[in-house]
This record gives sequence, structure tokens and C-alpha cells, in this order.
Amino acid sequence: MQTPLPHNIKEACQNASYANALTQLVEGASKDSVVEDLVNEGLSKDEAICVVEQSTRLFNEAKRNVGSSEIYGGISFVVLGIAASVATYLMAVENGGGIFIVWHGAVLYGGISIARGVRLRKTNIRGIVRNQIYSAKEAAQAGQGEQHPQKNTKNRGQYDY
Repeated sequence: MQTPLPHNIKEACQNASYANALTQLVEGASKDSVVEDLVNEGLSKDEAICVVEQSTRLFNEAKRNVGSSEIYGGISFVVLGIAASVATYLMAVENGGGIFIVWHGAVLYGGISIARGVRLRKTNIRGIVRNQIYSAKEAAQAGQGEQHPQKNTKNRGQYDY
């Protein structure tokens, strides 16, 4: 069984072996126990080791990415707010004085975003990654055409499958 290596958690959860390995790693299982479980599911030892190593890489990558967009977005707002304030000040000085705009809202918003990103990194990263994995697993299952009961509006109380 040669499966392509997934590039992110969403792709990994479309494969049952990767989804199982990721779930166990997030719950704190050792790599050896995950390999053993995968071998018991029918994978060869080499395939199981490959799945566990790739799953470990994806898990570590997800942990690193938690809060990054908030931090980088916040830095962007701070820099743009300061740059716009300095630019309007310099234009006012060039014209011999006058009004300039201090973009304190952008700087304040950026600072709050940075603080949120840092707080996200310090929170329970396992919980955040676990939610990403479960969301990806649900999306993968929904994409495989699992049937969910739909209420039959003609005959009350009955469900169509």
C-alpha cells in the first residue's frame, strides 16, 4: 500500500491510517505504541513508521503555526500605522506646518492582535491541534458521501436514508 505523503492535516485525515496516528499522537501516545497499533491494523512495519514520522511532522508543524497569522497580521498593522503616521507628519513639515494624522487605531489593533497570537501560542496547543484534526476528519468523512438522516416532511417522525 503506497500512499502519497500528505502536506497538511486536512490531507492526512483523508487517510484512515494517518488520521488514527495523528489522533493518538495528539492524545500523547508514544511513537512506538502508534507504530504497533498501525501494524496491528495491517500496515507493514516500514509503512507504519513512515506514517508515524509524517504524522509527527504534521503535528509539530501545526503546533508551530498556532497564532502565527495573528502575530504577523498584528506586526503588519503596527508597522503600517507607524509608517502612515510618520508619512503624514513629514508631509505636514514639508508644507511648513499643518495637520497630520496619527494612526493610533492601526497601532492599537496591531498590538492587540500580537497579544492574541502570543496568548494562542501559550494556550493548550494540543487542544487546538486536536480540534483541527477532528474538523479535518469530519470534512473527510462528509466528502466520502456518508449518509445522514434527513427528515421526511411527508410522513412525520420518519427519516429517509
